[in-house]
Amino acid sequence: MQPTSSKQSPYAQPMGSPTDGLALTPAQALKNSTRGSLPSFAFPEVPVQASQHVASGTGLYTTIGYLVLVSVALVATISSMGGALVVMAIGAIVGWFQARRVRALIRGSGVQVSAAQLPELHAVVESFSRRLGLAVPPEVYIVEESVQNGFAVKLGKKDIILLTDDMVWGALQSRDPRALGFIVGHELAHVALSHTGSVRSILRTMFKPLARADEFSSDNVAAQLVGDPQIAIHGLTLLTVGPQLMGYINDHALLQQVQEVCADGLSKKAERNLSHPLLLRRIGNLMQ
Repeated sequence: MQPTSSKQSPYAQPMGSPTDGLALTPAQALKNSTRGSLPSFAFPEVPVQASQHVASGTGLYTTIGYLVLVSVALVATISSMGGALVVMAIGAIVGWFQARRVRALIRGSGVQVSAAQLPELHAVVESFSRRLGLAVPPEVYIVEESVQNGFAVKLGKKDIILLTDDMVWGALQSRDPRALGFIVGHELAHVALSHTGSVRSILRTMFKPLARADEFSSDNVAAQLVGDPQIAIHGLTLLTVGPQLMGYINDHALLQQVQEVCADGLSKKAERNLSHPLLLRRIGNLMQ
């Protein structure tokens, strides 16, 4: 329908013209345009206590990490005669302004998931956040990147989750789109378990065993959120091979390989300098 106006728009076309939409304002054109929709995701509604699904060894790794961090801070403070404290204070102020700038960059470069934008995905974020007991759901953005990945970061006091377009598209194209729920749940678990805090982020960077344990913990929580270990395993398989080959993967052979990898001591040693466990070891963690 053409908008009524006392003055005819110079861009208005006769009824039925192929360029009929030119008479609409941008807002009207957007509202009236046809959009596709994501599938509706069905997940359990029971609360999930994230702290009950923390990977073994996390407490020990956290303690060691704090001891190392405190020791480094003390040595730096003593050796600089207090100058390190001034540097840290200045760094905190700079970091606050930097966080605001980065958030502005994200908001200007990605599409924010909301009740009006990808509402089906937004509903999953809202439901999972509620079940995890989060006071405020994180902001979620879709960003263009040719990798299957997601990230959870804290910018100032605001938690933000970034999902790459390839990750979202890949999950939707797979045989079980609920794999997207596992990916979202994994990133929300990082938030619920306070992995995105500035101190914890420093510890995870300094101490790789803690970083890997946090990944196992987030996988555990995400598996509880989706309510089916097969969905969780499907999500990790998607990260392993990508959506193009998912339909050709022999699940039985893959799980056999997972068992072999988990039984091989060299596999654990191979990830010693990695921030994330080997993907097949992550699948093995969910099979326990």
